[in-house]
Amino acid sequence: GEAFRRADGYLPASVLEARCAIALRDRDRLMRATIAILNTTEQAPSMAYRTLVQLKAEDRQTDADMVNALKHLRLIEPEQAQWAEMLGKVRFSRGGMDLLDAMFQSESAIALGSTNIAPFHVSAEVARLIGRPDRAVAMLQQAMERDPGNPVTLNNLVYTLASEPATLTNALALLPDLQRVAADTPARPELMETLCFVLLQAGRLDEARRVLGRLEPAIGTNSPVWFQCQTHRADLLLRDGNPEAAIQILRPLLRNARGAGEEGIGRANRLLFQAREAAFSGSNG
Repeated sequence: GEAFRRADGYLPASVLEARCAIALRDRDRLMRATIAILNTTEQAPSMAYRTLVQLKAEDRQTDADMVNALKHLRLIEPEQAQWAEMLGKVRFSRGGMDLLDAMFQSESAIALGSTNIAPFHVSAEVARLIGRPDRAVAMLQQAMERDPGNPVTLNNLVYTLASEPATLTNALALLPDLQRVAADTPARPELMETLCFVLLQAGRLDEARRVLGRLEPAIGTNSPVWFQCQTHRADLLLRDGNPEAAIQILRPLLRNARGAGEEGIGRANRLLFQAREAAFSGSNG
């Protein structure tokens, strides 16, 4: 009917608009034209989806249009590992209900022969977040075999091992490697932060203080690493029997927790609860 005739005329117009945008190197215009093409027909060419993915990836966008474009490319080109890998990353960055599909897509990318380490990292982090540290460790060990010198893999593996009492000794065995890599890559403060976390987990408080003392002046405020460092500082104060000082750190920290991540916020909240209980017990002792 009339609707089909209008759509039939709209598609060529959108394609022409996209070509003009390419000729003029107008990214915003190309984005609008590409979305118009995809909204006009259910059988859009793969190039339209590729174009949208490229444009949104350059802007680091992870919205529904990006997800849908990658899902279509997975259907159109099911043997291409890059689409599974990208969809896994996008799903992971969205978090929440997207996490399980992030794991599935990342492991699909590995099965399809992805040569990158990122799918291993995504799958391992999701496994850790959903309470499967054993699976996370297995994925990270595979990543270590593929790229032994990767500092992110080593950092994530040590942190995951240290998070569980049953595998803390395994984390401590890797501590010299982490110390060496952290010294060689000062631009990655998260390595030193993990080192501090491991020492705290092991009860080596004096060493943890020294690491924290070196790390704190080297990082900017209001970053995820800074948030973790402040949490470690509060943890040390609480262990030293000074819950009031720990509370003075944790209260303002939690009021400005943007970007800290659910896990970091959860740990800070648990410490705050413990500090309040200790302070209350001390005042009534």
